[in-house]
Amino acid sequence: MLTTVVLGVALTATAGWWLPQLRRRGSGVATATWLMMAGNAAVWGLWATAEQQWLFASVQAIQLVGCIAVAASNGVHRRDLTQSIPLVGLVAMALVPSLASPAAVLASVWLRVPQLLRTRHSTSGVAGWSWVLNTVSNAAWAVWGALVGEPTVVIGCTVAAVGSALVVLGSRPAKLGKQPTPG
Repeated sequence: MLTTVVLGVALTATAGWWLPQLRRRGSGVATATWLMMAGNAAVWGLWATAEQQWLFASVQAIQLVGCIAVAASNGVHRRDLTQSIPLVGLVAMALVPSLASPAAVLASVWLRVPQLLRTRHSTSGVAGWSWVLNTVSNAAWAVWGALVGEPTVVIGCTVAAVGSALVVLGSRPAKLGKQPTPG
């Protein structure tokens, strides 16, 4: 029963965490980040296929399409493609079944590093609700992975949940509308 509930939360959050951005036409998160998210979904989808985790693979396919739709609505430029080139290497790694697990975990880390660096310097431009839903989604998948004995999902999704939560925490003051105190 618990596995089914956690799976339901994971599926719901995962299938729609990119929807707020699609409605905003991608504003708030750089197109390169959305392309990196698409690559991340591709890597995880390849891992899931290699492991015959068909439900997980189908959710990654939904994410892949959603992330590409957000990137397309935002407009894709050459610089966006060059910034996301390292994920092409991770997708290539994921094509090799024995390398799919490390590629999936690395993709989870690689995707969040630019956003974490961005929130360190400035909190503007980070789309809070998408990252909150991403945090919930990855946390639920980590729990599901623990319940069904999938260590790659536990490790990768825990890394992703923590990274996404740090992005949310880093962007929180700007989202709450804090204004400088008058001197």
